[in-house]
Amino acid sequence: MPALISQDIPFATRDDPAGVESEVPEYDVVICGAGPVGLITASQMLRSGLTVKIVDKAADSLDVGRADAVQPRVLEIMKQLGLLNELLATGPLIDHTILYKDGKCLVFRPSHASPSEFQYLQVITQPEVERLLIRDIARFGCYVDRSTTLDRYVLEGEKDHTGKSTISLDWTNIETGASGSCRARYLIGSDGAHSAIRKSLSIPFDGVTTNLVWQIVDAEWDTNFPHAWVFGCVLSSEHGGVLIIPRENNMSRLYVRVLPGADGKAPDPNVENVDTAMKRINDVFAPYYVKPKGPIEWYTMWKINERVARSFHDGQDGRVFLAGDSAHCHSAAGAYGLNTGCMDSHNLSWKVILDAKGISKPAIIDSYSVERRATAKRIVQASSCFLRFLCGARGADTFAKDFAIAAGEDPASIEAPQFIPQEGDQSMDPDQAFFSWYARTYTGLLTGTDILYKPSTLNKPWQSSGMVSKYQALDVKRADVNLSRKIQKMKFDEMQGFASGESDAARTERAEQAIASPQASPMIGYRTPNPRLFNPRTGAVQRLYDSFAPLPCFNIVLLGGDMSGSLGPLVCDALDAFAKQGSFRTRFANAQAGQARLMKMHLILDAHNVRDRALLDALALRFKQALSHNATGTHQETSSKDDAHPLHHYLEIHLDDQPDEGRASSLFGTAAEKTSDAPRERAFIVRPDLWLGTKSTLEEFQHSAESYFADLLHPQI
Repeated sequence: MPALISQDIPFATRDDPAGVESEVPEYDVVICGAGPVGLITASQMLRSGLTVKIVDKAADSLDVGRADAVQPRVLEIMKQLGLLNELLATGPLIDHTILYKDGKCLVFRPSHASPSEFQYLQVITQPEVERLLIRDIARFGCYVDRSTTLDRYVLEGEKDHTGKSTISLDWTNIETGASGSCRARYLIGSDGAHSAIRKSLSIPFDGVTTNLVWQIVDAEWDTNFPHAWVFGCVLSSEHGGVLIIPRENNMSRLYVRVLPGADGKAPDPNVENVDTAMKRINDVFAPYYVKPKGPIEWYTMWKINERVARSFHDGQDGRVFLAGDSAHCHSAAGAYGLNTGCMDSHNLSWKVILDAKGISKPAIIDSYSVERRATAKRIVQASSCFLRFLCGARGADTFAKDFAIAAGEDPASIEAPQFIPQEGDQSMDPDQAFFSWYARTYTGLLTGTDILYKPSTLNKPWQSSGMVSKYQALDVKRADVNLSRKIQKMKFDEMQGFASGESDAARTERAEQAIASPQASPMIGYRTPNPRLFNPRTGAVQRLYDSFAPLPCFNIVLLGGDMSGSLGPLVCDALDAFAKQGSFRTRFANAQAGQARLMKMHLILDAHNVRDRALLDALALRFKQALSHNATGTHQETSSKDDAHPLHHYLEIHLDDQPDEGRASSLFGTAAEKTSDAPRERAFIVRPDLWLGTKSTLEEFQHSAESYFADLLHPQI
């Protein structure tokens, strides 16, 4: 069997493409690895019109085992792709959690609350995710090449239309012996923790191989345990812990640690089996019993590695990328694995799409490794922390310390909050206190919504007259220091006068109050709010994201309030700045992308004060007229791309009529303005992956948008 990538030529440059047959198939993207990450990457890129070849060395897709639930953030991605309904029909929801210790229930409460519309984890097995996505890419004429390995790939001297080298790849079918070649503009390695793509790039996989070994058993269970189908943990002071993951068809997955022998040696897989796993599980569950009701669906042993690649791309020509387990690996504790990989994919896909179409400058695609690697380090640390709790080793060193040593990085570069018992915790069992702290600290990360990308060209505070607004200055400071995430979410913690001696509970209470404050403007580099809104065009209540144009479109949100006073003219000026010919929209909208899909405007008005349909019609008419006039203000008689699309491809008007805590004006921080304050930010540019790119006042919207897109996109020629 040939190696996946020949190590003698790991990543070479071929200056002379002579001898390469002209009939060699060409693709925009070749994806190595057809697990969920590779498949969802293909799904996103195919929708944008890119051509994709996806290969996998396995003869068939997965039948059983591996990942078992998707987070709210991945559900949002699936909804963007139009696949949500298909996914939701697969299994139960996880919206509660338990903690038992020595037979006693310490915690039973709702869990997984998040800013997302999805307040739960959706149980769905990895095999079902793969089948769903395989069906989806087939709709676009793409099929997985099974039993296929990549033998080698080289950068050619020949350039594509963006001026970058193309990649020549050789492949082999390991069943039939057939072989061939193809060319691609990008190669994505989603080929797992033992990634040959990563190895071929000689990218170190920093971290540790732990001495923690788990047995995993999937089955339908006969048990007298009161919360048998609830997500959570069962601990034993003597025998360790079990993690429970509910599954479809009344099944559950149980993880149990295999303790080292008396001699300290690692468990022998030849000795361990389902019977030894069941013995350990029942020791932990005592006084309750657990036994299989029928056949065991899946059993495996797993030695846990905690690692993050030193880079997620080739670092040379911006052509080869890593995503998913090829870039980071950790335990299953927390359900981070598949979900983190899908979020890698979502972050990467729109950047590759824009780069492939020749629209974006290098800053966009170069940001992938920086953004997702920082996130991966935090996720592996979170998983590491929970894993040691399950293993009865809360005080042991977690991933952060070992990783920092291996990677030669400052330990402070990894956000690693430490559990310190607070006032009020004394009345709790120590494990219960830790469990509560972990939920407060990491639920946002567990749901996929608490991810902050630091200031960059993509996440750019708008500077007016050389000054960053005091609100955005807090964003910058918060992104640069290692603060608790619940405190990071607060926009005005310094203004609220937090005392360093406050208890964790008091800080949490203050944080919750500040988050709900109408002053809390969204943070740049953070997930954009997704309020419910009424759409007068469709007559339906929908989420803001539901009206967003798909990848790779930037969506621009304006908060117009009640249009009273100076707001009305400012909103109209902002609409004109977007719609008119010669605007930043037309200047940076490359014809290959289609203007309707590169930028879209969303105007949110206060429904309680804006009830006149004539006003909405007048705004729409003004916008349409601006679309059809040239830079001199005269009407264009000739047909333009703008005329080829309905108005709602460019502008969607929404009415904000929800209760106070759920109103868009509250979530975007425009509900209350103090006369002593500078004008609040009411213009928000949302990246294609739904993270906030920049924000500005309406007065400065045009200059802010022009500056933002000039740094990211090539002007249209």
